[in-house]
Amino acid sequence: MRQLILVLTSALAFLALTQTAHAGLFSDDEARKKIADLQQQVESQNQANQALSQRIATMEAVIKGQGLIDLLTQVDQLKQDLSNVKGQLEVTNHNLDMAQQRQKDLYVDVDGRLRKIETAAPASAVNTPAATDAPTAGAINPNSAVEAPTESKDFDAAQTLLKTGKYKEAFDAFGKFIQTYPGSARLPEAQYSLGFSQFSLKNYKAAIATQQKLVKTYPDSAKAPDAMFNIANAQIQLADIDSAKKTLKELLSKYPGSEIAPNAKRRLSVLDSIKS
Repeated sequence: MRQLILVLTSALAFLALTQTAHAGLFSDDEARKKIADLQQQVESQNQANQALSQRIATMEAVIKGQGLIDLLTQVDQLKQDLSNVKGQLEVTNHNLDMAQQRQKDLYVDVDGRLRKIETAAPASAVNTPAATDAPTAGAINPNSAVEAPTESKDFDAAQTLLKTGKYKEAFDAFGKFIQTYPGSARLPEAQYSLGFSQFSLKNYKAAIATQQKLVKTYPDSAKAPDAMFNIANAQIQLADIDSAKKTLKELLSKYPGSEIAPNAKRRLSVLDSIKS
């Protein structure tokens, strides 16, 4: 019995010793693994630090390099140039505004003076299509046969539209008259009235072209000086004062004895008194 107890006690002691040793081995392996992991992390961190240090050194070298300094200098110069351009643009815009305002003031001044002249001028000198330009009753046209009744009627109807201020209708009527009666002795007057209608409709460029055609085609017509006067008026409306002066001077040179010449002289005097 004693012997059996000793055997059992020895066996239990051996088992306890074996378990303790196994537990110790397991704890030691785990610790080594953790140490190895930490060492690997430290190594990785060292490598990262080295890479970062190298990048910093490279950046410092670039910053200290002459190339970047030149680049920064160019950037500063571009900024200065941009600032100068903006300043010049502001000055240009200001000058443009001033020029536009001067043009408006000039037009108002010219228009006011011309209105005073027109008010003071005799009614007979007003530059509008006149019925006196029509051939007298029974007169023979040197360039054609006696004017047909229909032609006379159409012309008078167009003239009535113009005198009553129906400029669009008058423009259409005179245009139709020119197409319908290409051989009429009244073509110069119809051409003038066509341009005058355009002027009254404020289509100044078209009016100039129409009256220039009249002057070129019928330079000896009594309507040629009137057409030139109308051209000058259209140029004034377009604020082209220099061209208006030139036209008026040419009118006075070519047709000094025309009925419109006194008006042309007064208008030219007004334009000459204006400081552009």
